Amino acid sequence: LGSECRFQILRFVSQRLRADREVVEAAVQQSGLNLKHACYQWRRDREIVLQACAQNGAAFRYCLPGSVKDELFKDEEFLLQVVKSCPNFVMKNCDSRFSSNREFLLQAVVNGLDMDLLPEAYHLDVGFLREMIHASPRRYRDLSLTPMKESLEVALAVCQAKDPSDDDLLEATENCPELL
Repeated sequence: LGSECRFQILRFVSQRLRADREVVEAAVQQSGLNLKHACYQWRRDREIVLQACAQNGAAFRYCLPGSVKDELFKDEEFLLQVVKSCPNFVMKNCDSRFSSNREFLLQAVVNGLDMDLLPEAYHLDVGFLREMIHASPRRYRDLSLTPMKESLEVALAVCQAKDPSDDDLLEATENCPELL
């Protein structure tokens, strides 16, 4: 099946099948996004939600509000997994203690977190920015609103990253001519 069909599989089955645990488990293992079409009972079930999110972290959007969702929004290990698929959603909804968790924020930024959702202190933290760029050189281009983009130490991180693109390197040398 194509990815669109795997995502939609529960959409086209009867309510009886959407309520069948085995059918729902098989569907979310094919595509976690099938959680959207499961009956409410399974959208609140911790085990099924975890299976769906293991397949695709973005499935967490379809977990219904309640104790399971509240509990998972406080679970660091779970959120570190889900933040890989939908960093902005997680940052906007997770427990506030994660906004100061360096490992969590680094994982979120590397996976595409909008820089405006990153707490301000991290925009000026050279060590954090170096780690971020080392893990994902393309994120250097997202530093346009911070004076750190012209920092030699931050620009150097682009050159030391594993696979910087030519565009990343060009931008780093344009912003920090001392690299040349």
